[in-house]
Amino acid sequence: MTSHNENQGVAKVYGKPQCYGCKLTLKVMDTEGIAYNYVDITQNEVAHQEVKNLAVGTQLPLVVAGEQQWQGFSPDKIRGLKSE
Repeated sequence: MTSHNENQGVAKVYGKPQCYGCKLTLKVMDTEGIAYNYVDITQNEVAHQEVKNLAVGTQLPLVVAGEQQWQGFSPDKIRGLKSE
């Protein structure tokens, strides 16, 4: 998994290490060349609170990209970031 500098990121991906959907999301972003900032919510209490405030339910990953936001593994939405 590649973690990109927050200043470069077009997307912020909140997840945790044991999350399979998180791993798939990062893999597709890497494959598609989409810059992101990965935040492990198990290591960052502030980020964990951000997820609680932004998310509907508990499904991870939570992806925030500009005005877009979604939860769960969504390859179509990820690829849609390339056109922005």
